[in-house]
Amino acid sequence: MTMDPVDHVAKVVAEIAGSEESLSKFVFHISDSEHSTISETKLFEIVNSFGWPVLFETREKFKFLLTSNPSAAKNALFPLMHMMMDMSIKIDNANTRSIYPTPCPSTAALAKKCLIYLYHVHFLNEPKVPSSELKDEEYPEVSIFTRTGRN
Repeated sequence: MTMDPVDHVAKVVAEIAGSEESLSKFVFHISDSEHSTISETKLFEIVNSFGWPVLFETREKFKFLLTSNPSAAKNALFPLMHMMMDMSIKIDNANTRSIYPTPCPSTAALAKKCLIYLYHVHFLNEPKVPSSELKDEEYPEVSIFTRTGRN
């Protein structure tokens, strides 16, 4: 799966839009296979390391378990099924890197930051065995219904 933070994407798009070199090129992929991707296994390892026990087998097993359930369409994970089945593509971003060579931040770090945020705004329940990475320092008094006050 590819993940790129919106501030990185905005910087890349602005750089491409302002570059004369971009006029002679046609396609610009911002994500790249080396820096923007994270495997399903790694993502589940991160979730488990934070203290939320999640079982992961394979894409095929996920699809089978989800579709074999008589009420699969009512399952909260159902919308993810098609995404999980279609995520393995390699992207050539040579045109983008020729204009903006800085890669995306680590996807593992991004995934961790997203989980920490979702935990601190109480979107995710308390983990069974909380990780020390779930600190209150970065997101003090944050709620999904209020502004953070950060710029």
